[in-house]
Amino acid sequence: MRRILFTVLLMGVYTIGFSQKLDSTTLRETKAICDCLSKADLNKVNTQADFQELLVPCIFSGMGEKVMQQILENPENGEELGKKIGMNLVAMGCEPFLKLSMKIAAARKDNLRRDNVESDVLKEAGVVLSFEERDFIYLKIKLSNQRDYEFLYFNYIPKSDEWIKNPGLLKGKKVAVQWKETEVFLSKIRQFVKIKVLTQLDIL
Repeated sequence: MRRILFTVLLMGVYTIGFSQKLDSTTLRETKAICDCLSKADLNKVNTQADFQELLVPCIFSGMGEKVMQQILENPENGEELGKKIGMNLVAMGCEPFLKLSMKIAAARKDNLRRDNVESDVLKEAGVVLSFEERDFIYLKIKLSNQRDYEFLYFNYIPKSDEWIKNPGLLKGKKVAVQWKETEVFLSKIRQFVKIKVLTQLDIL
């Protein structure tokens, strides 16, 4: 039940929370929860788990025994109450709740972005066979599976200052390479093709 209330309160912020309409039936409980949050040290809240640990006791202390009994008798009451309180906390401008909600939302977004970036990056060791300068610089590298692949140097990557002016220095070198695969449209053949874009190259 605690998890349900916590979840729907956040839903009140992210889905319907920016309504300015106050629900008078839960106004007393909402004010009590906000007062409870205002006494907490918000700097100690950095994760959703921290937020839950702080918010849930305030919810339970603010709602009172009678309301808690109603929720125990019918869990659906908890979901509905959570939505109303979530809407009220935002509509009344409860500063600590808004600050924490936005802080956690930003952290979740940043974690998602970081996870996506990390999951897209591929890593492998290999030997540089050759390079070619066309519109960009392309390196041909034989990876550990003994197959040759072409990698595009498109954006600046760390340590590339050591070889970018003379890519021939890499020929025959064993390297640890990281890359991301992306699809581009080649006008000459009128097709989308996947290319490997270098994100890191270290000489071993």
